[in-house]
Amino acid sequence: MNSIKNKSIENNSLNELSEKNNSLKNELLEKENSLKKYNLFLQRISPSLSIELLAEIQLKKNKKIKVMDLGCGNAGALKELKKKFKEKIHCIGLDAVEFNEKEIDEKIIADAMKIKFPKEIDLIFSFRTIHLIGSVKELLNKTTVSLSSGGAAVYSIRIRNNLNFEGKITELDELFLKKIIAEKHFNDCEVKGEIVSINVEVTPLIQGINLFLKKN
Repeated sequence: MNSIKNKSIENNSLNELSEKNNSLKNELLEKENSLKKYNLFLQRISPSLSIELLAEIQLKKNKKIKVMDLGCGNAGALKELKKKFKEKIHCIGLDAVEFNEKEIDEKIIADAMKIKFPKEIDLIFSFRTIHLIGSVKELLNKTTVSLSSGGAAVYSIRIRNNLNFEGKITELDELFLKKIIAEKHFNDCEVKGEIVSINVEVTPLIQGINLFLKKN
């Protein structure tokens, strides 16, 4: 009887998680990105976090900063940042799909894995895209080269949809991320990470990882 009850609880948990993941997939299909949507991701990590705050931290060190949104969609979040910080911020939008936004400083339409990232970026963020790009290790190599001294990157990475890996994510990506979080560094960057997981038949399965990089 207990076995049947436990299975029922596990099934209910998986059903609830499936509904949440379907909701996240719907979010991904939308190209409408905004600071409000991005900050919802950050506030799952810490209620006080926001893109604006991360930009302000960088502006305490530099009079003008470069910011890049990886998978920027319609670049709505960058447009809002530009409106708020004006000439203090240089906004770069990178997306694989053409988007029409003239109010940001720089637009890059390309496969992120096939280009060199701009140099001396003070803040890079991505919340919906990384699981669709390719090798996470290669992406983080490109990120660390791109960041300025003291620059930061914040990535929300989807790992699984219930039992299955999301998009182009593989077991190697998962193992690599766990390794650098445990070691607390990668290349010349400090690393902090938050792992979101569920238990399926007592085995923890990682569903997502929130990753922070800060270049020394």
